[in-house]
Amino acid sequence: MIRQCTVDDIEWIMHIAKTKYDDVTNLDGFREWALKALVNPNCLTLRTDDSIMVTILVTHIHNLVTEATARHYAGKAREIVRMFQISIQWAKENGAKKYHFGSSTKHKVNKLAKILGAGVESTSYSMEI
Repeated sequence: MIRQCTVDDIEWIMHIAKTKYDDVTNLDGFREWALKALVNPNCLTLRTDDSIMVTILVTHIHNLVTEATARHYAGKAREIVRMFQISIQWAKENGAKKYHFGSSTKHKVNKLAKILGAGVESTSYSMEI
């Protein structure tokens, strides 16, 4: 069952962060970020028994277009697709004109993009600083 996370889910969220993601090394910082996301009206945080997804609405000042950016963390393929569908609908209802998603892990999202009807828009890069 997919449902919206609440502050009561913070220990479960921390467990997912610790067990599914090696790159979450600042657990105190992650906890603080997660608590803020849970109460932010511009964030949608969904969960199942073993999946979590965070969608954030951002309005870009240069073009005043609201976009949704989503990241999913762990989970089963069917659940993830359904979570994305719910997230996309929420983003539309909240004024988003674009929806971005990608993978910040080794997991590829090509199949998911095809299922959702998304195209490749750009390549993103990151670096440790």
